[in-house]
Amino acid sequence: MVMAALGQAAAIATAAPALGLTVQQVLTAVRAHNAPASGRRVTPVPDEEGAP
Repeated sequence: MVMAALGQAAAIATAAPALGLTVQQVLTAVRAHNAPASGRRVTPVPDEEGAP
């Protein structure tokens, strides 16, 4: 029982840095997605075919 717990703890300790980086990347992406816009509006420019 103790050996199994130690094995699981070692596996978690080995995977922790990779999991931490993944969580950090997800949180950064969510924060960037929810960040308020600058408020600057750009007028659409028609392309060569004249579509807006």
